[in-house]
Amino acid sequence: MDAPPEPVIGPAIAGPVGGDDEESFMTQPIAGGVDCDVHPAVPHLTSLLPYLNDYWRDQVTTRGMVDLVSQSYPQNSPITARPDWRPEKGKPGESLPDMQRHVLDPFQLSYAICNPLYGVQMVFSEDMQAAFCRALNDWLVKEWLDHDSRLRGSIVIPTQNIEKAV
Repeated sequence: MDAPPEPVIGPAIAGPVGGDDEESFMTQPIAGGVDCDVHPAVPHLTSLLPYLNDYWRDQVTTRGMVDLVSQSYPQNSPITARPDWRPEKGKPGESLPDMQRHVLDPFQLSYAICNPLYGVQMVFSEDMQAAFCRALNDWLVKEWLDHDSRLRGSIVIPTQNIEKAV
């Protein structure tokens, strides 16, 4: 009895590429797929200022807060982004045109679910964490989701307080 074929995960399919041996197969995009792991990057903490109320905007500027980058994905680490997708300036994933050129268009995606990886959940203050999560969610809608109908968003919730998360 033959073993079942290996499952294909993501918007791709294995197919022949010019030969009959095992090495001649490669993964090819399936038009209309869904990528559930797309990571728009917040360019800078100041990008969230328009989405914070006056009190939290003042806190960010008064405290001299400059960024909320997580050490889980260091900016120049190979696990952070493909080398050919790194922009000359800025963070990988901070530009919608780049995301369209590298991910949405070549893979012919119907949808991409955006999961921003930004350190808003690392803030110790429950109130500040809730404000930053709200601002990040609003930023995602206005700066990304409103500009490409293929994009969908996941929400970021504060992790320290159930009431604020709900």
